[in-house]
Amino acid sequence: MSVVIINIYRNAFAVVVEFYVLVFRKRRCLDYRTPPILNTMGLTVAIQSLVEKMRVSTSIKIILKMSDSIDGLIPKELEINVYRILQESFNNSLKHAQATKIDINIEEKARELQINFRDNGKGFDQGKAKMGQGLLGIKERVSLMKERVSIESEHQKGTQFTINIPVKT
Repeated sequence: MSVVIINIYRNAFAVVVEFYVLVFRKRRCLDYRTPPILNTMGLTVAIQSLVEKMRVSTSIKIILKMSDSIDGLIPKELEINVYRILQESFNNSLKHAQATKIDINIEEKARELQINFRDNGKGFDQGKAKMGQGLLGIKERVSLMKERVSIESEHQKGTQFTINIPVKT
């Protein structure tokens, strides 16, 4: 190949790489943007609205058990992470797990906000499965909150995760 053609390929490749980097950065910025409902109505209503959207747009049976109000229990800056974790969990249950039922329990327990999300989907073998972007995103958000997540899953038995966030004192 001539030097000119090689340079054309290199330049084209550089443009494609730059494009993907820009798209990735834009996507990351959008992922971290706060949904307006969270700012205007609070975490309780934002979660209820998210659950209702999922009920209307999918055939999944969703059961939400949540205290009357969880607003103000955790710092404002953590609420976006809770909201996005629930969004990603719904996405995983819908796209990958093929779940027909989801149970969500959010309550204050022992000075912690406990979030438990369980689906009846196909699950995965934790020892063998490669962790996808959804679960990695959940773990990343939990680590940003300086908290831990417990994820349990078995092939054909669904997936469950629990997050405990200390409440404000």
